[in-house]
Amino acid sequence: MSSEPILVTGATGDVGRRVVTRLLRLGHPVRALVRGSDDSGLPADVEIRRGDLNDRDAVRTAAEGATAVYLFPVPEAVDRAADGLADAGARRVVVLSSLLAGADGDVATGPLHRRCEDALHARSLSVTAIRPGAFMDNDLAWAGLLARFGELPLAWPDVAVAPVHTDDVAATVADALVAVEPPPVVELTGPDLLSPIDRAAILARAAGRPIPVAATGPDRAREALAEVLPADVAQVVVEATGWTAEHGQVLHPRNRPTGYRQWAVEQAPAFV
Repeated sequence: MSSEPILVTGATGDVGRRVVTRLLRLGHPVRALVRGSDDSGLPADVEIRRGDLNDRDAVRTAAEGATAVYLFPVPEAVDRAADGLADAGARRVVVLSSLLAGADGDVATGPLHRRCEDALHARSLSVTAIRPGAFMDNDLAWAGLLARFGELPLAWPDVAVAPVHTDDVAATVADALVAVEPPPVVELTGPDLLSPIDRAAILARAAGRPIPVAATGPDRAREALAEVLPADVAQVVVEATGWTAEHGQVLHPRNRPTGYRQWAVEQAPAFV
């Protein structure tokens, strides 16, 4: 196993922190690029480099000598980050993207993720794009809806998606970072197609309380979500759900994926 580190950006975020943990568990040395003085309790054996993805020189310095790089997608910084990675001669870049990056047309965050992928390819870097669908953690916003409205006002409550656990996304990223020849694109979902009605029923059992679902139009669903999430995030959620309602969801689970029932048990306290 190489003694050279793997660089993880966004290492204090939900996905990045899990990527760090998995790489260390696999025995790989890890270097983390963090902003300012905030390393947020990363393990002591992680090599910390300080800098921002907007800073081409900081990215170059952090990436020099790394066997691979995990890039958290920041569209407004991706050109400078990609230049820094190219300057460092980065051998492999694994970027967190989205299933919507492969959708026809401009759907929700799809164009932003495509821009990140394209910026890396334009520098002739070796790229693997991890494209997960909806995260299970997105449903944590439902706790706010329940507290505010006593029910879940949702558009398309019978449209099934296959949400993916954050642990599975991080594991897929880590596997690509250490693989001999990772594919250029990895599409990823959870194991089960579940509608909001299905997921609310699973959560209700885990939390031991009723979680009623109210079918409403997209505009009302967006307005309700905007009371518990930033307005732009609420817009993305509703737009992505509408696209799935029209086009459907194809399953792309990883080996031994985490099911929604396990996630519901983990998150039940938020809904009690």
